[in-house]
Amino acid sequence: MKYEELFNNKDTIFHYTKLETALEKILKNKQLRFTKYEDSKDPHESNKRNFALQSSIIDNENEFWRQRDSSEKEINFIIQQKLRMACFCRNKPNYPGYKRSRMWSQYADNHRGICFAFSKKALQKAVRKQFKSDFKKNGIVKYYPHKDSRIDKMYKYQASTINYSDFDCDYDIIKKHLEINYKYLFFKKHLDYRDEAEYRFIVLDMDNKFEDLVISDCLVGIILGHSFPSIYLSIVESIKSDFKNIIIRDQVRICDDGKITLSR
Repeated sequence: MKYEELFNNKDTIFHYTKLETALEKILKNKQLRFTKYEDSKDPHESNKRNFALQSSIIDNENEFWRQRDSSEKEINFIIQQKLRMACFCRNKPNYPGYKRSRMWSQYADNHRGICFAFSKKALQKAVRKQFKSDFKKNGIVKYYPHKDSRIDKMYKYQASTINYSDFDCDYDIIKKHLEINYKYLFFKKHLDYRDEAEYRFIVLDMDNKFEDLVISDCLVGIILGHSFPSIYLSIVESIKSDFKNIIIRDQVRICDDGKITLSR
């Protein structure tokens, strides 16, 4: 497959990263790290959230507030510390995922880094096989303005209200809540992020087992930044044999009009 077909394929998603991370971790170890949710650069995701408690079985007010505080603390701990994610950029019509100049600046060390091209289907298969978690999701992130429409208020209330009427175990309550509301909680971002066209994977890692995903069969291409140091080209080329049918593009080029093209 030619690089134009590969990089513009609907199955191809992209991950921008710094030079050191790309060479010393991802390529060297053939692994992609799933980061903790609290490490997100979006403060809406990295900060703790407020949750309410709805119960038909707690009739003591003191017990109700004790349970509410305990549940809120526990669900925030699980979301921030035990939920891991990996984020990618997808292709959009006439706007390929590797041509995002701001993302090269923000996530790839001011164009010194690398943009990895992955097969989405291969990643889905790898996550299913390697991460034996009972809660894992993947999908497109949708973008909304911060508004208080009736529909938005309804979903916000549902996502921030924990139902304590059907379960006996705190973890079961929380997992059920995440299953019902995961799209609103984890696949919704502010409209300002829309140009990232994000596709993400999330996995619940209660036992700290699912930090690194082996990507030997998932990585299909490497695109080097406009300011990628030429001294490292031989290192990238030497790693090529460790992956199947991988395509390496020397560098992206920034044209006079600010558009990004591939160098060859």
